[in-house]
Amino acid sequence: MSNYNKNVRPVRNNSDVVTVKLGLKLIQIADVEWQDFSFIWSPEEFDGVEYIQMPSDLIWKPDLVLYNNADGDYQITTRSKAQIRYDGTVIWNPPMIYKSYCAINIAYYPFDIQNCTLKFGTWTYHGRLVNLQFLTDNESTVLERGWDLEDYVPSIEWEILSLPAIRHEIVYACCVEVYLDLTFVCIVQRKPLFYIVNLIVPCI
Repeated sequence: MSNYNKNVRPVRNNSDVVTVKLGLKLIQIADVEWQDFSFIWSPEEFDGVEYIQMPSDLIWKPDLVLYNNADGDYQITTRSKAQIRYDGTVIWNPPMIYKSYCAINIAYYPFDIQNCTLKFGTWTYHGRLVNLQFLTDNESTVLERGWDLEDYVPSIEWEILSLPAIRHEIVYACCVEVYLDLTFVCIVQRKPLFYIVNLIVPCI
């Protein structure tokens, strides 16, 4: 770490791109992963050590933000350790609770369907400096199942209809460069039986 600068993108040449892979669980951000050439070593030279844990505030991290947040805090600010492998792969699993806003339409309540999205992107770097990709599929721009449901606890009130994810390439009015974002969509349907049994029938 003697010559390491966490404020500089981890590339050999300034023109190189850093590929950041993002995965999402329904209860948290699952993993953020990228390559840092400064942390490449040969395990044979260090008693077979293949990975280390390091405080995340000591290394370069992509400035991922939730664009449509509803909590006033755009960035991932929780301090947690990152796992660094001998091939330079950095895996960061920040424990965060994100609050986003959704336009709720209750015209057909309790038979309504709601659409909520989480839009993640880097605030500083354009696509030629930081390339955002899905953690589970490097090539796709659309995933039918973009969320990991392994730790999801089913709700008695809502049923999940679909969980797509979309990779966008956008040119904003301010800049000529292309900016990338990963948008995760959660489409849920209210279970009407829950309200019929617990609300309508008791009222009748």
